[in-house]
Amino acid sequence: MYRIINNVLEENLFLSFKNEMMSEETSWFYRDTMTAYDKNNFFMHCFYVKNEIQSNLYHSFIPHILDRINCVSLVIARANLVLKKETVFKSAYHVDMPFKCKTGIFYLNNCNGYTELKDGIIIPNQENSIVLFDSNIEHRSVSQTDTNRRIVVNINFFENNRLH
Repeated sequence: MYRIINNVLEENLFLSFKNEMMSEETSWFYRDTMTAYDKNNFFMHCFYVKNEIQSNLYHSFIPHILDRINCVSLVIARANLVLKKETVFKSAYHVDMPFKCKTGIFYLNNCNGYTELKDGIIIPNQENSIVLFDSNIEHRSVSQTDTNRRIVVNINFFENNRLH
């Protein structure tokens, strides 16, 4: 149903990626809603969408993650940044794509926020790890109350099934 890969990136590469995404120099774009069903705002940094690279950070980091998850074709890769909440906010359950592919959520920092699958499975926000599951599995984002920022990289992709 799902699997978690820890230590996705080599430590120096991971720290470079984390520092870059936490930097005040990285551009983030405001979004009013996280899903079509709720009104939770967040910020987004798009690496890749509609068959085009959107960020100059793409080549430095994203291919290294894609290699670890057996990606043969990328649909979208974007970072989501949620600011600290006084009380926990849970987004609506949703699926990322209306067609069959894989969802990967790569965690850039530790915090008490998490990803919850519809069946109640909770995936902790553990930096340098990624959770992978079928795109038709409903899930939601749960905000953090302990750190100023929660940053995840959401990746939708097609995998090489012959490797499993």
